[in-house]
Amino acid sequence: IAVVGTGMMFALALDLTGVSQGFRTEAAHAINAVGADAWLVNHGVSGPFTAVSVLPAARADDVAGVAGVRRADPLVILPAAVGFGTTTRQVNVIGYRPSGLGTPTVRRGRAAANDGEIVVDDALPLGIGSFATIAGQTFTVVGTVSGDTYFGGVPVVFTTIGDAQRLAFQGQPLATAIVTKGVP
Repeated sequence: IAVVGTGMMFALALDLTGVSQGFRTEAAHAINAVGADAWLVNHGVSGPFTAVSVLPAARADDVAGVAGVRRADPLVILPAAVGFGTTTRQVNVIGYRPSGLGTPTVRRGRAAANDGEIVVDDALPLGIGSFATIAGQTFTVVGTVSGDTYFGGVPVVFTTIGDAQRLAFQGQPLATAIVTKGVP
């Protein structure tokens, strides 16, 4: 019994190590996919993915003028539920300035550039031209990405910052993070 118990504990330890490494790899991919050199959040906030704390989106324009910064863009990051057909799935929404930092590298189709458009991870069974609902708003899928997940495989849905602000803040010009090219 002791040998079997020891073997099971060893197998469990290896399994947990793999899960832990998977979370780290997934988090690193999500951070790197945004294309930023630095992430700015409110003081005391653990990070843009683990806590929701808001700041004025216009602060990105102030940050863009700081020495060492070549570009600064606001992001809105929030958890949400996406509905399609009779199915609802948990997703992570990232709202970005079109053509700015955070614009996804699209595998098929194109990046969302207009109100009412989304790009979805191919973990969701939605193709280009499909419709999905988030917080009562209907969106059209215009592109897909692959492997953009975090929090244990929860797919990412990308949209414009304006749509993300409407979903999260009733349209108020707020952000959850400012990302930069160049380091302030």
